[in-house]
Amino acid sequence: MKNLSVGTIFNRKEGTYTFKLKAQGVTGGWCRPIAYTFRVLPPWYRTWWAYMAYVLLLIAAFQLFSNLSERKLMAENEKPERTVVVEKQKNELVQKNMLVGIQKTVIEIEKQRSDDLLLNILPGEVAEDIVSAGLEIREYIQTRIEEKTAAGKEPFLIRIGVHTGPVVAGIGGSKKFAYDIWGIP
Repeated sequence: MKNLSVGTIFNRKEGTYTFKLKAQGVTGGWCRPIAYTFRVLPPWYRTWWAYMAYVLLLIAAFQLFSNLSERKLMAENEKPERTVVVEKQKNELVQKNMLVGIQKTVIEIEKQRSDDLLLNILPGEVAEDIVSAGLEIREYIQTRIEEKTAAGKEPFLIRIGVHTGPVVAGIGGSKKFAYDIWGIP
């Protein structure tokens, strides 16, 4: 039977330790002590590379938080800018619609004045007779233009219009003169 002494060391902090051993022989004499130096390493989560990883993770988390905050702030700032642009466009459309409405009203008023003036100057039957006469003249001239063109001659060109107010007459052209009468609005 052997006498063995076993020793276990638990819960030691990291560091360098020296284990000294002195043994007693069978005869009862002591041997010279021997020393065994060893080092207890820290757990992996307390090593320098773990601390480096912690720092890198902290920097990455801060960067991520910073980027997310920046994006959120930009989105919030963009909303009012977009709102301002939309409001400006809306106001422009409202102004254009108002302008169109005013122009439409002015045109309707002018049309009504023109119709009233035409009815005051020419009774309805006379106005119809004048328009019919203009259409007959146009038909006659169109027939004459076709005849002259078929004969190889230069046709007589005419413009026809009906005007109930004052007119202006004049001669126009530099090489070929044309006599014209036009109404003054």
